[in-house]
Amino acid sequence: MIAKKPPMGWNSWNTFGDKINEQLIKEMADRIVEDGYRDLGYEYVIIDDCWSLRERVDGKLVADPALFPNGMKHLPTIFTQRA
Repeated sequence: MIAKKPPMGWNSWNTFGDKINEQLIKEMADRIVEDGYRDLGYEYVIIDDCWSLRERVDGKLVADPALFPNGMKHLPTIFTQRA
């Protein structure tokens, strides 16, 4: 199967590197919607790196609570709820 359009999104690393947090990601999702990129097919907000604690918990990556106080499960809704 060939996709009708390529997956399109915005990646945090290219602009902010390790200087990210929950509020910044929310603001970028808002900008994608406000500037019309979502209407053009942008569907993804990619958080590349530096979002987790350095140590794993039970072998799993865990969001840094200082940077992402609501956790990563909260974030998928920020983009889809923006109208």
